[in-house]
Amino acid sequence: MTALAFRDALAALACRQVDLLSPYPPEVTEQLMTFLSDSHVGVDGLQVLDCR
Repeated sequence: MTALAFRDALAALACRQVDLLSPYPPEVTEQLMTFLSDSHVGVDGLQVLDCR
């Protein structure tokens, strides 16, 4: 649900490009980036923290 809220907030702000600081492992971050791409949001900068 967090990703849906993030996508909706970006849409409300008419934001099409973001820098992403991800607390998730790389595999989950890749899924998030795919979701954002499918929602027409590009990721310019990326940092993966891999908090487990």
